[in-house]
Amino acid sequence: MSVTHRFFCSWKGNMIGVVVMSTPNAFSNLLGKEKKDKEKLISRGACISWSPKNTASWLIMRSIRWMVNNTEFRYFTAYSDPEARELGTIYQACNFYYLGQRFGANKQYLDPDNLKRGWFGDVGFNDRSQIVRYAKKLGIDWNEEWYKKAGAHNQYRKVNWKAIPNEVVFQLKKEREKHKIKCKVRVPPKKHKYAYIMGKNKKETKELKRLFKKNNPNIDPFKYPKERGT
Repeated sequence: MSVTHRFFCSWKGNMIGVVVMSTPNAFSNLLGKEKKDKEKLISRGACISWSPKNTASWLIMRSIRWMVNNTEFRYFTAYSDPEARELGTIYQACNFYYLGQRFGANKQYLDPDNLKRGWFGDVGFNDRSQIVRYAKKLGIDWNEEWYKKAGAHNQYRKVNWKAIPNEVVFQLKKEREKHKIKCKVRVPPKKHKYAYIMGKNKKETKELKRLFKKNNPNIDPFKYPKERGT
């Protein structure tokens, strides 16, 4: 997941809310595979406790409108975590579509040597920073050419496995498996998922929503969950 866009709002000279959007690790294909690249993930969002009423929903919707007017993205997904007693009430207030509670990692891992990191999914073993740590542990000098460069300033770099010598790839992947075996494992509760669809005009919005219904006939988009659980 790579962060691509950041939004914030201020009040009386103070920053009171932020929204962060990212490229999802896996596309939802809610509008069909041919439009999968129209998706953006709302990966983070928060408002300070004393912010004016409805600041969070206002900021989310302003961020989405900016994205639609200035980029090619047309649908925006977000998760809420029952483990953190999140229900997604902000997304419900913004009339997001509800996609169900069946999302998230099948397994999560906890590194006994790095408890501050907390629980993470399989993709955590492939993080750029994690692969570089493996190299450092093995005494391998990291080569900048082993990165994929992306973004206007090459800030969204990923590991380019094809550029790494085969013998080094073998060592890194072997170390990754050793790390995975050492970690504690659990099955986490599934997350709620929401989506908002918007076009530049009413005609485009109508067509995008038609595609959503066509590709997701079994989803009742406004049957929101109400119980937070324990």
